[in-house]
Amino acid sequence: MGNIVTASSFSSYLKTIHDRNDSHMRDVIKAMEQYQALPWLVDYWIEHAKELSKDMETKLPADFEKEYGVRLAAMTVEQAESLPESMQYEYAKICYSMLDRLYAYAYKEHNLDDLFLIVSSPGDSAMILFDAEKNADGYFRLGEYRDLVEERKEWGNYDETVSSMGIPWIWGHYSREDDFGFYDAVDYGGKYGTLLLCNSFRRSEVYDHLNFISGFRMKSLVLMGLSALVILLFLYFTVIKPMALIERSVKAYHIDKDAPKVRERLSVIRSKNEIGTFAEAFSMLAQEMEGYTERVAGLAREQERVSTELGMAYQIQSSVLPSVFPPFPERDEFDIYADMIPAKEVGGDFYDFLLIGEERLVFLIADVSGKGVPAALFMMSAKKLVDYRAQEGGSPADILSSVNEQLCRDNAACMFVTMWLGILDLKSGELSYANGGHEAPALRREGIFSFLDQGEKPDLALGLIPGKEYTDFKTVLSNGDAVFLYTDGVKEATDLQNKLYGPDRLIHALNKISQKTPREILEGISSDIGAFVGEAEQFDDITMLCLDYKKQQEIRP
Repeated sequence: MGNIVTASSFSSYLKTIHDRNDSHMRDVIKAMEQYQALPWLVDYWIEHAKELSKDMETKLPADFEKEYGVRLAAMTVEQAESLPESMQYEYAKICYSMLDRLYAYAYKEHNLDDLFLIVSSPGDSAMILFDAEKNADGYFRLGEYRDLVEERKEWGNYDETVSSMGIPWIWGHYSREDDFGFYDAVDYGGKYGTLLLCNSFRRSEVYDHLNFISGFRMKSLVLMGLSALVILLFLYFTVIKPMALIERSVKAYHIDKDAPKVRERLSVIRSKNEIGTFAEAFSMLAQEMEGYTERVAGLAREQERVSTELGMAYQIQSSVLPSVFPPFPERDEFDIYADMIPAKEVGGDFYDFLLIGEERLVFLIADVSGKGVPAALFMMSAKKLVDYRAQEGGSPADILSSVNEQLCRDNAACMFVTMWLGILDLKSGELSYANGGHEAPALRREGIFSFLDQGEKPDLALGLIPGKEYTDFKTVLSNGDAVFLYTDGVKEATDLQNKLYGPDRLIHALNKISQKTPREILEGISSDIGAFVGEAEQFDDITMLCLDYKKQQEIRP
């Protein structure tokens, strides 16, 4: 365990030094790689190291770049080789001088321990190309040799750890001096082997750090052992023992539900910390639970009563809507079918149809504002008013105007109802209708459904303004025409992405089943809506009615 801690600490130390210098060394490599003629330059520097190390004062002709049409760094190997011999020498000197200044700048600006570039050669020696530190006489170190040995045996315990920490640089000891550092290969593409960019620090600093880690490790282990013992004793008496008592009390309460016994057991915990507060809180909670359990039981009984009453309300509401189909089996001039799916137990939508005499069929659909029981009560009131008024005769506008007047009286809740009401002459096919703020129906002519829109504007909903007069509209149905009525719960059905079913999807779905019977049409639309909304919750009542007109042909003698 100690060796692991030491190795980890030492590896972290190496990585800290490596990370400190890595980005600067990378910048140097990147700057060197900008010289496209670098392979030629390195070979030239190696071959003329002796002359260049003592002769770095140079100045290229002012028109050099103009004459050769390229910047120094952009000059390629081919262009460098094509220079006159004297100009090659000057070009190599100026490039070397510029890169040497880069080494000196990086060394000084980033406070590096050392920074040099060497060319590996057979054995353990390497030629120096660049060195941030000059010789004592001020000459460049170009051409000097330095011994290089990778002492991986001595540092072998840390090889694997250092590699796993993501240090890509090779590391080892330079035997000529007390140096220890990192170096990485720069493949310049020339003929003299591999370039090694090196950055070192003092070997003695590493040993000092290791000695510090070893001493600190022993002291830390002793201190940690004593601290752990004290902490364990403290935790046992202040946390573990009280928590065990609380656990036993909770299990006992779960079995016998005896709140006074729980309070007696937990009274021995007198700590003023979080454990004592928790024990006191649980004692109070046990007492509260007794009262809460009784209240929950009462609420459950009340909920069951309300649910029963809502079920009865749904049955009452369903009973006032026509539910036997076909409703007039003896009549073959038309086929009609309707259905309502409430969003809650009871809803505010309704539909109706009735025969007035032998030749007039009244049919309607309506949507009361709001949902639930209030909407259902208002719906039944509105339906009865329409039934009574339709029996008295008159046009659709007369019926809506009269019902509106009745609904506006004593309407303290300010509720209203949208309604579309039509009267079909079964003999002639003439359809008279009025629209009190409701959705425009879809009309099937020649087998194609489209919205019934003759430029008329729907009137206001019923129950808003007393004295409101409604308007009649007319159209004529032919044999095979059909009228599809619906409430806004159809077009406004919403999926999990809050997208609406919409009028375009409704017309498209109707035309896919346009030749079906009214019952099949309603079932098809209901199925299409269900597939669209998926698992999304239904927010509004969905009510539909479809009338298929079958005009009787006159029999001539």
